[in-house]
Amino acid sequence: MTKKIVMVFLLLLLVTNLSLGANLTSYKKNNRGQKALLNKNHDKALEYFTEAWEQEPKNQKILYNLGNVFYKTQDYDKAVSLYQKSLEKNVISTEKAAMYYNLGNSYYQKNNWEKARKMYEKTLHLYPDDIAAKINLELSLKKQKENPQKSDNKQKKEKQEQKKEKQKTETKDTEKEYARRALKALAKKEQKTRKKYLNKQIKNENAREYDW
Repeated sequence: MTKKIVMVFLLLLLVTNLSLGANLTSYKKNNRGQKALLNKNHDKALEYFTEAWEQEPKNQKILYNLGNVFYKTQDYDKAVSLYQKSLEKNVISTEKAAMYYNLGNSYYQKNNWEKARKMYEKTLHLYPDDIAAKINLELSLKKQKENPQKSDNKQKKEKQEQKKEKQKTETKDTEKEYARRALKALAKKEQKTRKKYLNKQIKNENAREYDW
């Protein structure tokens, strides 16, 4: 009998701890945002998390929870961006595991099986007993095998975009260099013309001086 793999999309929330010096307002807003998200009130959740983040812009847990709102509303690009930012600020391995997991889910929803696989592997490296991550890793590997052409095309597209971006930068640099040289040449020409004019003026002055 073939084993059927079911994708597990557990949305992991992070609670902001109220420690000494923590912002009480952001703590309350974050908790309200979590309740709103669990009740599928995405607009309210976004409002609360945004207000909490404005109070504590360096709090990676709030950034992560904001990412969860966008994940739930199927804006996976914004979710990925916020999960990545929360990872940059995070050092606790258990929280990192949750962030990698939700990041993997976002990439999976974007049909980017390779990046999804990598995120689940990172989750399991930090938390080897995560059953959901194991299931999703297995399914992302299966999808990757089923769609090798799609993965290759995605990689080619990314490389083409990187090449275009590089060409744009090089073109800008070339244009700047051309403009710099043109200005230099113009300044040199003006200097030469001015020198010629001054020499002519001196000549005329000398001619008038001895003309009697």
